[in-house]
Amino acid sequence: MDGGDAVRLRPGAAHFRVVEVPAYEPCGTGEHLYVEVEKENLTTEALASALARACGRRPGDVGFAGRKDRHAVARQWFSIHFGDE
Repeated sequence: MDGGDAVRLRPGAAHFRVVEVPAYEPCGTGEHLYVEVEKENLTTEALASALARACGRRPGDVGFAGRKDRHAVARQWFSIHFGDE
């Protein structure tokens, strides 16, 4: 960057985006439901708990790969274990 270029940082989640790239694509069968969720101003743990409640599952039945920034617009994958259902 030369001296004439300026970098402008803006406050707020809308200016900071996180998109998770999964290590593999869900195969479409099995005992887990995979959902991609876009969240803003919400922790990963809070969203995982809400998904568990909505699906009638225990919090330990919801998996995720890392915690995404609460102060961002973040797209993140979750897996919900349903067993043989």
